[in-house]
Amino acid sequence: MYKLIMLSIIIVMNISMYFSYHRIFMEKRQVILLTKLSKKLVDDPIVKKIVKRKKKIIAIFLLAMGIIFSIMSLVLEPVIAMISNVMLIFIVVPFIIQSAINELREFKRIHDNNEFSKKYIDFDLIRKSKEFKVPLKNYIKIGILYFVMLIFMIIYEKTYSNLMWIIFILVIAGSDFLTDYFLNKSSVVIYSKESEVNLKLNEKIAKGQSKILFNKSLINSVLTILLLIMLYLKPYFTFSIFIFMIAFIINTAISYYLFNEKAYDKEIKDLNYDQIEDDLEYFDAWGYKNPNDKRLFIKDPYGVNTSVNRGVVLGKIIFILPFIILICISVLTAYLLVKPTEYEYKFTQNELKLQSNVLYHDTIKTKDIKNIELKDDFDKLKLIRTSGNALEKTSTGNYKEKELGKLRIYIYNDNNSYVLIKTKDKTYLINEKSEADTRKLYEKFKSIK
Repeated sequence: MYKLIMLSIIIVMNISMYFSYHRIFMEKRQVILLTKLSKKLVDDPIVKKIVKRKKKIIAIFLLAMGIIFSIMSLVLEPVIAMISNVMLIFIVVPFIIQSAINELREFKRIHDNNEFSKKYIDFDLIRKSKEFKVPLKNYIKIGILYFVMLIFMIIYEKTYSNLMWIIFILVIAGSDFLTDYFLNKSSVVIYSKESEVNLKLNEKIAKGQSKILFNKSLINSVLTILLLIMLYLKPYFTFSIFIFMIAFIINTAISYYLFNEKAYDKEIKDLNYDQIEDDLEYFDAWGYKNPNDKRLFIKDPYGVNTSVNRGVVLGKIIFILPFIILICISVLTAYLLVKPTEYEYKFTQNELKLQSNVLYHDTIKTKDIKNIELKDDFDKLKLIRTSGNALEKTSTGNYKEKELGKLRIYIYNDNNSYVLIKTKDKTYLINEKSEADTRKLYEKFKSIK
């Protein structure tokens, strides 16, 4: 089942990526493949041929990757197959797109003789716009609110075993901070000779965005309070997952609205549209790069995403950082998967030490042990992982079970028998690789107890 789930994820991922990359090939305001064309060239058969051919190459590549890594997920470790699939796509597909961009721009250079008027960048507006950005006090209010809630959560739980609920607050708070930050950093430049018109319209946008941001933080605060109430009222604990879903949908929708061009005033779309110069050569398959432009974030030609300017030092760092993180995660995951998880149990007269070679370890005082049982129904337990790992061969970390409650487990999945240890405040499930060794472990525990 685990391998089938991972296989499905790889297939869905590749299909989603195809439609994601498909957008750059679509025509919008005479822009195709980040290249502005005259009206006569938009419908030119050669342009359509370039677009169709490159789209086909990407589709074939994604299909091939899907087939290869789907087979790999069934034969080898699925997680390695999934990460390898993603990394290859992120590396190869942009080069295919860039080759299409280069080909189209070369075709345009030869066949398009239209002249475009000058593009005006209102630097006076850039300086003045800082006056109506989101004020610092908004960040302080949000920080205080979520800090208080986080402290309450930690005190209530008295342990980090329920880490996912604490992460909820951190993610929601981070969402508010990051939305504010990126809106402050995003471009407010309107291409016009009218500086006062620019300032007036951008101030109108900023006020509207600040109002939406306030409402977003208010909604997140209400959802966080509801989550804490559900955690406190045990009978409603299982419904708390709906809070996650609602929060994700609302935050995604608001963020999309704020960063989408459609959220802006219609006047801005029509303002001096004919004055936009064909200078899209600074955009490529990886985003935007212009060392002469000191702005950090630039709205892409489609008005949907914000591109980081790789022409400035900070922009290069922001651009490279996700790749470094992905590589680190890949190396760490490969290490954890290639090096099998092993458990070691040490006994002394006063305590038991449980430890894995990956992250987790526990010390149990013998005087705190209330009960030790040998059971053989691990496959019937309805476990929910809250933090830890669930690999093909082993399961380690913090889990929850309907009847047993919170658990710390050190389990070899191929063995259905396990030792259940109950203490004053925790329940542990541990076993060895075989049923016989698990029974020996149980006997050893009992002799010490």
